[in-house]
Amino acid sequence: MSSFNYTIHVIGAGHLGAALIQGLLSSGILPNQIFITEHHPKRRQLITQELGVANHSNEPIDITLLCIKPQQLSKLVLIDSYSTKVMISTLAGTEINHLNQHLKKWPIVRAMPNLAAFYQASMTALYTNDQSDTIRSMVNMLFQRIGQLIWLEKESHMHLATAIVGSGPAFFLDLFSHIIHIDKKSPIEVMLYGAIESTIALAKNSNGDIQSIINAITSPGGTTEAGLKMMQENKSAKNLAEVFEVTIKKSKGLQGKNTVLS
Repeated sequence: MSSFNYTIHVIGAGHLGAALIQGLLSSGILPNQIFITEHHPKRRQLITQELGVANHSNEPIDITLLCIKPQQLSKLVLIDSYSTKVMISTLAGTEINHLNQHLKKWPIVRAMPNLAAFYQASMTALYTNDQSDTIRSMVNMLFQRIGQLIWLEKESHMHLATAIVGSGPAFFLDLFSHIIHIDKKSPIEVMLYGAIESTIALAKNSNGDIQSIINAITSPGGTTEAGLKMMQENKSAKNLAEVFEVTIKKSKGLQGKNTVLS
């Protein structure tokens, strides 16, 4: 992996902030390149002691990662002398025009990673209206170290990214946990995770025709057909899709609730 010569300031070292820090450290970034701001004293002490990063004390920063909750934005105060080359916001449902009212000085990039950043396995969705190749290059170098990334052409797609990338792992894990309980005495977890990897490979190579793969797996009168019939009767797939739709709606609702200081 290419060298990374930038400094990073993580504002908010909760679950996501800490996962990003750990993933970046595991990728080879040095602890002295990362600074944190965390208002919970115990959490701040835990992160600095366990991960070896330092509290931020107004050092000039290359990349700022804003990992606070959307409702905390109006309480964020950055001193006039604060210096950063780019501000990356992970706030759900908070559009750039709102962020600009509070963070006027810097180019802003919206990012939606997930907790798999801890294992350098995150998918990160990105959006910016800044046209600087330098900014995009910095952001690419950062998030490539913790997994895959995709740049979105429309900011409205960040609501979908929030549901799929940010919240999606929780929905799938909840589903997995119910499957695992079918037979905890068997090696069901190994088989389940292997089947998930197989499914991803099939989907990626489907050329968009997922139904043909389902048909190929399903034999008339067989086990797959019985399971699919139950899914159709219970509207399982439809209900799961609605879970994502509700999450998208919630993300859009956060935009209206955010109070941003000018």
